[in-house]
Amino acid sequence: SIWDRTPSAWKGTLLQTLRGHRDAVFACIFSPDCKRVVTDSSDGTARVWSTEFISSLLLVLESHKSAALCCAFSSDGRLTASSDRNTLTLRAETG
Repeated sequence: SIWDRTPSAWKGTLLQTLRGHRDAVFACIFSPDCKRVVTDSSDGTARVWSTEFISSLLLVLESHKSAALCCAFSSDGRLTASSDRNTLTLRAETG
């Protein structure tokens, strides 16, 4: 779930819920422009979501043989990285 939270309080407003992983989510990170989120899950997938459209799934990376544990965007947001204990998956945007 994505929340809008004020710095002075633990309460916030739910903005959207990202549904699609079949197991626990271990990591998530926003792209540098905050237009996308990548999530890694113990279901072995990384998923890239749009934050501009409610719960819009853009891409599913299914190359992991075990739980996807860590994810990142490059500083320009054009490269997405996801890793499990043995594999690093990179996806470059084109165009």
